[in-house]
Amino acid sequence: LRDPRLGHAPPFGVLVQDLAAYIEEWRARTPGPHILIDHSMGAHLMLRLLAERAPMVDGVVLLSPMLGLKTGVLPEALARLFARLAVAMGFGRRSVWKQENGGGHRQRNLTHSLERYEDENWWRESDPMLDIGPPTWNWMARAWSSIAKLKHRGVIEQIATPVLVLYAEKDRLVRASAIRNICGRLPNVRMVGNPDAAHELLREDDAVRTWAESETDAFLEALAG
Repeated sequence: LRDPRLGHAPPFGVLVQDLAAYIEEWRARTPGPHILIDHSMGAHLMLRLLAERAPMVDGVVLLSPMLGLKTGVLPEALARLFARLAVAMGFGRRSVWKQENGGGHRQRNLTHSLERYEDENWWRESDPMLDIGPPTWNWMARAWSSIAKLKHRGVIEQIATPVLVLYAEKDRLVRASAIRNICGRLPNVRMVGNPDAAHELLREDDAVRTWAESETDAFLEALAG
């Protein structure tokens, strides 16, 4: 049995298919313009959807898109190999690391705002279904596999949708260099990094969040013409 508090995921293609179905239904019941704002893993899935299915949306905002994973002192190639070996050895449903009891390290990775971080803890305590812990090796292997799809030349170069990419230059969870390398190949993109932000831009302190909101507002105003 799977531990419900771990971060499981089916093959990411299934999630892309679910996202496509949601957008199709959303467009059918709402007037345009249709703008999507996606964060981290959601931004990754949105980029795959744009590349693979070209949904009819008017613009997309990607916040800290998960296009490369931080692996600490371990080289990325070795981290990918470890994930594949762990799955092959039957450890796919086990967590990659132990659940952290204290919040300090995790909080620093996500936001400089203690108040907004504590708000997350309140939701975790209020609803156990929201208290998701570390990812499994299955998730890790599938994340690497999905990222690899976006690295292939010609995959995202065909995306015509206007895209705004905002990211933290010193992100501790996803690699800013990977975001620049992949999203820099989009034909219609504005890409802006913030030197002071952590991963969750819209749950950051007021200065960072105001920056992200201002960039988003300017992007939407430009789309409106």
